[in-house]
Amino acid sequence: MACPVCKEDVTSSWHQRWLPWDHEWREKDKEFDGNTERHLRPREWSGDDILEQLNRLDFALFSKTVSWTRPSTHMNWTHKSMSFELPYWSKLKLRHNLDVMHVEKNVFDTLIGTILDIEGKTNDTIKARLDLERMGIRRGLWMNRDGDKARRDLAFFSMKPDDKKDFLKFVSSVKFPDVCA
Repeated sequence: MACPVCKEDVTSSWHQRWLPWDHEWREKDKEFDGNTERHLRPREWSGDDILEQLNRLDFALFSKTVSWTRPSTHMNWTHKSMSFELPYWSKLKLRHNLDVMHVEKNVFDTLIGTILDIEGKTNDTIKARLDLERMGIRRGLWMNRDGDKARRDLAFFSMKPDDKKDFLKFVSSVKFPDVCA
């Protein structure tokens, strides 16, 4: 329940729910989680609703020295951020805006890590492959089984070793003016 907009109505595959009811992507089950999306969009909580809920909660239970089980009434809240004290916070349309620079860096790191199949930096993991198999989608990315052994073959979107060398050679040869990089 990490989303301050969806709250208790969030699911791990909620992305299509925000589309208009007649949008073509609601029918594209194979491209997402294998299910056609029939749910309505989640309730959109106003900033005033969220602040009212936060003001009713007791955050004194949480500290660095004592770990408590979070009461169900706290939903996804563990503390009240300083941002909520801003007088205009409840009026913001994007109340959980993110730092663009860090998002760009994370997307780049994940993309390069996945394309180059860098261990520890790729999202193409054994667990991800097993999830695809469990959902019954993207058969070409399932684990290959030989008797009692399973292996993760190189994905179609990952570079082969020779291609990696060429790519890295190209990247190291690129020269940028000082103000552009």
